[in-house]
Amino acid sequence: MTSKSSIKINKSLIIAALLSAVLFSVYQFYPPLNQMVGWSLLYILPGSMLGFMIAPLVVAALLSMAIIIINRLAGAKNAHLVGLVGFAFGFLLMSLLMASIDLSPEQEVALGLVLAFAWFLALGQLMYRVKVSDKLAVIIGVVALITSVFATPLLIHPIQAAKITNEENRVFQKAVSALDFSVYYPTFQSKEYPVSSPMLYGYDGSKYTKTSLTFTLGKAKVKQQKVLQNQHEVMNFSDHCDILELWSIFTDTDSLQQRDIDSSKERQMPCQMIHKTPDGKEVYFYDRAGLVFFYIRTESTNIIIRFDDDARYRYDPGSLPEMLRVIDSLELLDKSKIEKGSAYGDGF
Repeated sequence: MTSKSSIKINKSLIIAALLSAVLFSVYQFYPPLNQMVGWSLLYILPGSMLGFMIAPLVVAALLSMAIIIINRLAGAKNAHLVGLVGFAFGFLLMSLLMASIDLSPEQEVALGLVLAFAWFLALGQLMYRVKVSDKLAVIIGVVALITSVFATPLLIHPIQAAKITNEENRVFQKAVSALDFSVYYPTFQSKEYPVSSPMLYGYDGSKYTKTSLTFTLGKAKVKQQKVLQNQHEVMNFSDHCDILELWSIFTDTDSLQQRDIDSSKERQMPCQMIHKTPDGKEVYFYDRAGLVFFYIRTESTNIIIRFDDDARYRYDPGSLPEMLRVIDSLELLDKSKIEKGSAYGDGF
């Protein structure tokens, strides 16, 4: 008789642990629930963000109460400790674990359910060896729950931040390695045209959307990108050098579309080679009402230097010798020297 009763209790605890794990997992893996409760609390606390601040605690408390009721019905001892302390420490430990490993959302939920079930089942069995009054259990449980709900995000933030940084670094190194053109950088330290660090921009959270390298030379902007297919249609270096079109393409894409070619042909822009560097690079110049471009011709790389027509960034013709000294000093750059830019823009 005792054996049958024992088996019945064990089965009840298993069911209680399973239901507890499901309720716990809703909180652990479905954050929008807190947001929905937060919006609901705005009707009770109008004009205050307090609702969103306490929503996680309110949801955790309600789910803990449900776990307490389930365990009481299953005949568990110290159901208050199972519900409150079990939920509190389960949330802390599970959050730390999930923040430390890399799993898909589906894998996290599956693993979380298994671990939560094992946790509540073990806790239910352990409580048979613990003697605590309901009043003391509630006090301990409430303190543990409040501490866990508000302290856990603070504890996991450094772990999550480190993971995000490591992933950004990994994707950045991959993007740098994938740059299929030679990168050039001036070695001459010009006081008039001080050079900034070479940067790669365009990280969208999973990949780099831009394939052009940028830096500045004082008030001038510099972009580099690979020589594009069919580029000769807009840059034939005899009677047509549409540097402006090429610069615009750098901003949007790494390919030359037919519409770009058609647009360029409508603007017949003459070429003017003004200089040849000591290592044989041809330097072309374009000036249109203060919008000035220098184009440096290489085998695999487009290098464009731009001055805007804004008074603050306007080109000074008297500084041409200094600019040519900077251009003459362009040398191949070790790609490991490239730095990360932001997700938006190109640094200008």
